[in-house]
Amino acid sequence: GIVRIANADRLRRPFDDAVRRDITAKLEYLARKRIPVLRIFLDYHLEIDPGRDRYEDEILRRIDFMIDTIRARRWPIRLMISLSTGYDVQTGISWYARQVEGDRYRKTHAFYTDPRLRAVYRRQIAHVLGHVNAATGVAWKDEPVIWSWDVSNEPRILYGTPGTTYASRTREMVAWYAEMSAVIRVAMPPGKRPLAVR
Repeated sequence: GIVRIANADRLRRPFDDAVRRDITAKLEYLARKRIPVLRIFLDYHLEIDPGRDRYEDEILRRIDFMIDTIRARRWPIRLMISLSTGYDVQTGISWYARQVEGDRYRKTHAFYTDPRLRAVYRRQIAHVLGHVNAATGVAWKDEPVIWSWDVSNEPRILYGTPGTTYASRTREMVAWYAEMSAVIRVAMPPGKRPLAVR
């Protein structure tokens, strides 16, 4: 059958009681409309210092609240976590590549090919999957409410990147995806979650 996916808000507002009520109301709406999957773009919120692995986990704790609410209400909703987006200059892969000199072509290409940035992204994936919900004691890699991991939304090496061809860009993207998806597969129990890349 078809799985309908509703994208989440960015959750950037101060996390007060009004926001919690709003999130609960939206989850209730999804349950009432029988929309089974809520997609969250994690990199709109996760703050890291690429050189020091300093993570700001407040957004993870906010998603914990969503998980706790879904569990408590026994709503048939599952989460799809998109670990990055390939097209957003401010919060997507170009954000990780700020330390690389050059135009957007070079920066985008570097995210997929520079060993330093690939290592940063691998460590970020491991950090997110290892996050433990304080209320349940369950790590995200084992959390049944999380239905799927999206390795990246719309990943791409930009057409026209100097020194590349369609064939070379395809090879580099396939290699990158294989490397990052392997980090997820190693962390999770066998067959635990589907993987996606869009």
